[in-house]
Amino acid sequence: MSILHDQFLEVIAVGDEAWRVCDGRVDPADATRVLAFVERRHNRFELLRIGAGPAVCEHFDCLDAALDDLIRRMGAVAMAPAA
Repeated sequence: MSILHDQFLEVIAVGDEAWRVCDGRVDPADATRVLAFVERRHNRFELLRIGAGPAVCEHFDCLDAALDDLIRRMGAVAMAPAA
């Protein structure tokens, strides 16, 4: 099952308590569309962000908070000046 979070974030269930988070604006055949994985563990949500830099793991109280943080960070990266 796939749900849309915000305007472009696609959240795809990969298990009972695990999700793959993709950028719905990117072609499904492009591996860079995968932004993160979320897993519910011990009543917390573990967000593993993947991408160009090192993978980062963070914990949240709910799935929406994890997704909102991912969106916020993506917005900050998009607005950062190019080096």
